[in-house]
Amino acid sequence: MKKNVGELGLKFFLKIFEIAPLTQKLFSFLKDSKVPLDKNPKLKSHAMTFFYFLFLFFMVVYSSPLPPNGLLKMTIYKI
Repeated sequence: MKKNVGELGLKFFLKIFEIAPLTQKLFSFLKDSKVPLDKNPKLKSHAMTFFYFLFLFFMVVYSSPLPPNGLLKMTIYKI
């Protein structure tokens, strides 16, 4: 899960947009973008951050140990 959190997040958002295309309007960075959704770097970054924090939430809820600090810093700074 940790290794492919970005890919899972992107697939999640692409599926949402497939089911409910109007939800794209909720994302200002997609408004005037000519880049295909699956290639959009801002969507990829958002998806990774969203899914990573969702992952952290479930780790805390289920009392699993937190990931190494380096992974958290990587997500926060979007490196």
